[in-house]
Amino acid sequence: MDDAARRRQPLVLDVMTKDAAAIHLYEGLGWHRIGTVDHTFGDREHTPAICYLAPSFAE
Repeated sequence: MDDAARRRQPLVLDVMTKDAAAIHLYEGLGWHRIGTVDHTFGDREHTPAICYLAPSFAE
């Protein structure tokens, strides 16, 4: 994260909505929800996910 901050490159990640523990972890660490996305894989399977922006870039 420090390297990305020095380069002014925002860190973004997504977490599948089914992964409640990961959502709780990232929100507890101060990551900010910035949107949602729907991952498509396999034979038309879909999994929704939440997109997050690292705390240092949300200000």
